[in-house]
Amino acid sequence: MRIASIPGLAAVAVLMAPARPADAQCESRWWSAGPGAGPGGEVRAMLTADVEGGPRLYIGGEFQTLGGVQARRIGSWDGAGWRQVGPGLSQIVESMVIHPYAGGERLFIGGFFDEGEVSGGPGGLVWLDPQAGGWRGVPRGSPFFWTMGLCSFGGELFASAGVMDYVWRLGESGWSVPGEGLESVVHRGLTHDDGTGPSLFVGGSMLEGCRRWDGVAWRSIGGGVQGAVYGLAVFDDGRGPALYVGGQFIRAGVFGAGGVQAANIARWDGTRWESLGAGIGGTVNALAVFDDGAGPKLYAGGRFTSAGAAPAKNLAVWDGHAWMPVAGGVDGEVRALAVFDADGPGPARARLVAGGAITAAGGEPAAGLAFYGPCGADLTCDGIADFADYLEFLNRYDSGDARADLNGDGLVDFADYLEFLNLYAAGC
Repeated sequence: MRIASIPGLAAVAVLMAPARPADAQCESRWWSAGPGAGPGGEVRAMLTADVEGGPRLYIGGEFQTLGGVQARRIGSWDGAGWRQVGPGLSQIVESMVIHPYAGGERLFIGGFFDEGEVSGGPGGLVWLDPQAGGWRGVPRGSPFFWTMGLCSFGGELFASAGVMDYVWRLGESGWSVPGEGLESVVHRGLTHDDGTGPSLFVGGSMLEGCRRWDGVAWRSIGGGVQGAVYGLAVFDDGRGPALYVGGQFIRAGVFGAGGVQAANIARWDGTRWESLGAGIGGTVNALAVFDDGAGPKLYAGGRFTSAGAAPAKNLAVWDGHAWMPVAGGVDGEVRALAVFDADGPGPARARLVAGGAITAAGGEPAAGLAFYGPCGADLTCDGIADFADYLEFLNRYDSGDARADLNGDGLVDFADYLEFLNLYAAGC
């Protein structure tokens, strides 16, 4: 081992050091987004986007405030503070999506709103005009007064509500029903290629629980599931990206060959369905892929008491092999999950955000929202980044401890010292 001298420090090459030591950081934990953060009501939809000059976490549902700041039904978080989005909205926000429209990427909101607060169209489906700072309706015959689900695919906006055919699309010529429509409301949608080409995958209460739109017609996904689908995600467990569906069902592939018992969550690889161990002991409302520093994993939120053979309170994580509870879980139903990184490629760590009718997370009070993840500079695991962590890093650095390899390049050197300074400055 060769040690190069740097004033006040040492640069040490660590032989056979792992790319990222498993104990290079403390375990992830629940975090507050500031004193009193939380909507004081129920969160129903979340997404992260950069449509107003920087990355923000958008949160919608039934509430009047976020972190003590007025936010009528919709607000956003930039990593430092809360604010209302536009002039807010009345009634309830059910869904969100980013869709190219009116010359740019726009934030679309589905729900139930008063027509008087919307310019240019009926309530139920609106988009944020960042120049005017207000909400605009979607003209050209929008049929919606209460929108449940929103998706964007192939340059077209898909919206679902309790009207005839249940799903409509907005194209260049206006609104139309794609294919023969569906049998019930769509709750979630995403774009994925399962080997048959890029398609829009949707989940809801329709026959088979989920369907695939290929641009021509709605197709069965291996026979679907026996029940409803409320959450969708694409996750790679090491075998390649696959579609994961969560909801309230007992079997996948029930209308086709090769069906399997699957308790409320299942994996579709483009050819067949698979169960995820013993599944989830209750309803799954949302799925998200999150990397807390130890590799990407699939998180499931909803209303349940177990995951696999282990107790799990409304939130659980699947590592590709087994289910695990998440830091004490949450009290109250999880309705939405999102991943937010306030500084993008900067030193601050991304966080998993759980929203719903949440009253506590990990035993600590949480009003509707809870943030989960690591603190990169908290080496002493006391929940704060302070001078004690700086001293701990120097001790590890000077001794050539592999846990000081913060950039994961197999070396403990000055680059790791700079990495720590960046993490320290970012705080928790």
